[in-house]
Amino acid sequence: MIDDIGNAYLHATTRERVFIVAGPEFGLELEGRILLIAKSLYGLKSSAAHWHEELAQTLRDIGFEPSKANYDLWIKDCGAHYEYICVYVDDIIAASLNADALLKAFRLKVHYKLKGVGQPDYYLGGNYARIKCADGIETCYLSAHTYIKNICEKMEKTMDVTLKNYQMPIDPDYRPEIDN
Repeated sequence: MIDDIGNAYLHATTRERVFIVAGPEFGLELEGRILLIAKSLYGLKSSAAHWHEELAQTLRDIGFEPSKANYDLWIKDCGAHYEYICVYVDDIIAASLNADALLKAFRLKVHYKLKGVGQPDYYLGGNYARIKCADGIETCYLSAHTYIKNICEKMEKTMDVTLKNYQMPIDPDYRPEIDN
């Protein structure tokens, strides 16, 4: 499952001293007063770090631990299987036997507004899909198909040329892990 956390930075607090002078949109009672901003705002230097701390604590609260290889890959040992959540700023992708339930628990735990929930087909600039191999096993893959297509179209327009289209040189049923 893929998701985007709406207004992510506003879930974290800031330790920077940021203020504004309230305008008429704040009403007559507050107009002209100096207001101290408590929430992290997009554009502040420390906002991304504060949001990461907030999200990290949330993930720890629901039983996830960061991977030693990458602190934005979170792992939960569920006994018979593992659940994974990968994070990139406010974009998350979850891999689980029941990803719907995982994201529902995540959403209910902290009241984040999740938008774009569903099976991923495009994530962080890459295509994501599931395929069935000849042996009947279903697997998922990431590709740069859309990215490459867009770049090729831009190159063709810019250089006024037509690029040749080549097929994948590797058999899609090739499994390197079973080589001797």
